[in-house]
Amino acid sequence: MFSISDLHVEYPENARWLDALPRYEHTRDVLILAGDVATDLAHIERAFDAFCARFEAVVFVPGNHDLWLGPHDTAATSIDKWHALRELAQRMGVRVDPFHAHGVSVVPLLAWYDYSFGEPSDGLLQVWGDYRRCVWPQDMTPADVARHLEAHNREYLDIRNDIVISCSHFLPRADLMPSMAPAWVKALAPVMGSWRLDRQIRALGSAIHVFGHSHLNQARTIDGVRYVNSALGTPSEAHISRRRLSLIWSD
Repeated sequence: MFSISDLHVEYPENARWLDALPRYEHTRDVLILAGDVATDLAHIERAFDAFCARFEAVVFVPGNHDLWLGPHDTAATSIDKWHALRELAQRMGVRVDPFHAHGVSVVPLLAWYDYSFGEPSDGLLQVWGDYRRCVWPQDMTPADVARHLEAHNREYLDIRNDIVISCSHFLPRADLMPSMAPAWVKALAPVMGSWRLDRQIRALGSAIHVFGHSHLNQARTIDGVRYVNSALGTPSEAHISRRRLSLIWSD
């Protein structure tokens, strides 16, 4: 089982990375795609098609960039965009609900940031793209969005199997931000994730949780759960991202 996040295939270099993946090496493997594939649905469809041609199964959970409204979107809100993404994924055979095989359950968990990692500064409110590119119904706040999305996860929390692997785009713990990160990275903490998500992970009994969003690749075990971030990242981030698929589990 492999994972990758933060593909951003609108970058030509990242699209070439995708095209260069071996076509027959992973035909019996599962891929967890932990969000931020692209904003444009055409780019996302192209990525889904490429991964489905190479993997036995692909499990997808959306990131913030996937929910941005672009110039070609017909969705009125980012919630509508998620419904369009679900329909696209299901039509192409990409799993957006729990996937079970060989004693392993992969459980995608929807999430958003709720400021439980800290309050955003005025500067962050001005520059963070989600505040301009995401549109929420009825003036929902980020905390409202987080509650709305995470409510969809509750029906999955009773899933039990030999191995449970969960995935989200956003960080489930503030301490997954590296302590030695520069100040400008730490300033992004309020829009990185939600502690509520970690409570759901532990209620589910996950052995491994795959996430993305920070573009800071790492694998850490905290209180019995292994947290894995394997981001492709932007072309300029090769020094902090592995730019390769990460093997997270094997039988």
